[in-house]
Amino acid sequence: MDYSEETIALVALLHDICKVNFYTVEMRNKKNDETGQWEKVPFYAINDTLPYGHGEKSVYILSGYFYGENRLTREEAFAIRYHMGFSYGGTEERGTIGKALEMYPLALALNVADMEASYFLEGSNK
Repeated sequence: MDYSEETIALVALLHDICKVNFYTVEMRNKKNDETGQWEKVPFYAINDTLPYGHGEKSVYILSGYFYGENRLTREEAFAIRYHMGFSYGGTEERGTIGKALEMYPLALALNVADMEASYFLEGSNK
């Protein structure tokens, strides 16, 4: 794979741009195990004002900023769109995902890097 530093930075930094203004903080009651008292605690809730999937939403949002000569390349767009790989919970046929990852190696590389960051480096699986 031979990608420019710009392409690598773009897909790495912006593949989850769809999460901007997606989560809100709300309060709920939770019983304190030590005191037995109910306390208000913050938790994240979803406020999806643009229900357009995940990866495809990021590509859509970015297309408003990267256009003309500076538009996303096809490989960048597919990498961002399919960065969730087979863990995407949408209605897409699994064969479509596999074909996209096969055709666009940057998509597979971004998927692996995203999973490594999520599950091993940041420890969200712990």
